[in-house]
Amino acid sequence: MDFEKSESPKALQASAKAFAETVIEPESREYDEKSLFPWDTFRKMGQEGYLGITVAAGFGGGNGGAVEYSVLCEEIAKASAAYIHNGHYQTEKMLAHYGTEAQKQEFLPKLAKGEYLAATAISEIGAGSSFSGMASMAKIEKGFYILNGQKVHINDAAESQIINFFAVAPQGLTVFLVDPTSPGFTILEKMDPIGLRASPVYIFRLQDYRVQESRRIGEEGQGVKVFFSAFNHSRIGNASCLLGVARGALEKAIDFAKK
Repeated sequence: MDFEKSESPKALQASAKAFAETVIEPESREYDEKSLFPWDTFRKMGQEGYLGITVAAGFGGGNGGAVEYSVLCEEIAKASAAYIHNGHYQTEKMLAHYGTEAQKQEFLPKLAKGEYLAATAISEIGAGSSFSGMASMAKIEKGFYILNGQKVHINDAAESQIINFFAVAPQGLTVFLVDPTSPGFTILEKMDPIGLRASPVYIFRLQDYRVQESRRIGEEGQGVKVFFSAFNHSRIGNASCLLGVARGALEKAIDFAKK
C-alpha cells in the first residue's frame, strides 16, 4: 500500500506550513496568554481556503476530505492547536450531511470564507458530554422551539455567529442553530484554562430562547446521527493536531539542543 500523499495534499501542506510559521507562530504566544480570539488570522485562514477545506466547492469550499483536513490540522497545530476551531468544522459537517438546502446556502459559504465562526455546545455541568444525562430541553410552542439549558466548556461561544446546540426535544436529542446575539442567550462566565487559550472557553445559558423550526439540523431525535456525522471526522483532526503539537515540540527541542 502506498501512503505517499498526492499532489493536492502536498501543496496544501506546504501552504499551511508557511502560513503557520509566518502568521500564526509570531502572534500565538500573545493570544494564548491573553486568551483572545485571533480574528485577523481567522479571517486570513478563510481567505486561504483553510476554513472551508472540506466544504463542497459549490458552497465556496475546497472539496477536500479527511486527508486534506488532517494535513491542515497537523501543520497549523505545530504553531498553535488553538487555531483549529473544532466547532467550526463540526458545524460545517453537520450542515453538509443533515442541513436543508436553505441552511447550506445561508451558512456554508460564510463559514468557509471566515465571515462566520461556529461553535459546538454539548457539555453540561453534571453530565459532561453524556447524552443520557443532558438537561437542556426543547419544547414546541406556536411554531417555535423554546430552548432552556446551560452549557459548560464551550470554545468560542461568545465570539461565534452561530452555535449548534444539543437539547432534548419531544422526539429525543436534537440539534439547533442558535444566534448568541438573540434574546435569551447569556454568557455566564469566561473560563481560565491552562492551554489552547486562543480559543476562549465559556459557560453560557439559554433561557426561554425562541428558535424557528428552520434552525433545526436534521429531524427531531436525530441528534446522535448528526453528532457522529461530524465527530467521526473531527476526531481525525484532533489526532492530527496532537501529532502536530508533538512534531512542533520535537523540532523546537532539537533546535534548542543544537544551539
